[in-house]
Amino acid sequence: SNFRPPAHQAAGLAFAAQVQPLDASGMPDPVNGKVAWLSIGFSNATMETQAFIPLATALPDLDPHLVLVDGALGGQTCTILSTTDDQSYAPYWNTVADRLSSAGVTAEQVQAIWFKDANIAGNTPVQEYADTMLVQCKRIMHEFHTRFPNAHLCYVCLLYTSDAADERSSVDLGGRRIIKKKKKEQHRTRRNSKI
Repeated sequence: SNFRPPAHQAAGLAFAAQVQPLDASGMPDPVNGKVAWLSIGFSNATMETQAFIPLATALPDLDPHLVLVDGALGGQTCTILSTTDDQSYAPYWNTVADRLSSAGVTAEQVQAIWFKDANIAGNTPVQEYADTMLVQCKRIMHEFHTRFPNAHLCYVCLLYTSDAADERSSVDLGGRRIIKKKKKEQHRTRRNSKI
């Protein structure tokens, strides 16, 4: 559903109202402080962030305290981001820290996160895939809470693409239908049987 419950809307606005320029240690600094917006995720996320940042920074009324940072990196699935003993876990989060540093901000100044990710599912049944993602995304939210203690907002966009689908059907966890091969195959079968 695209309907946003009133209580959810009110909570989001209340969190947004807490966003303010912070110094490097996370203390309020209305003059020299910064508000860091950070993207987290895999290839789709970094490509979209790289397209978004120039558009946003070109806005004439952009708040000068805002710093936009691309923390996404190709190939970094939910499994990697949420599994501490995965060999790519530490390198990914170290990359995020390095990118924040290069942008002149700290983890304590991150206050808004845009998170877009998925897993490679192959022939994993849709429900099993979704259940696994749910558990892993909860772990990732805990990562955010620990790593970015002043983050007030997190916008979540989970992607279920055709290359992360079973061979029969696939639906984006956010509600967008990506493929529906089974119906197409049934339609072709019926059409061919009439010939």
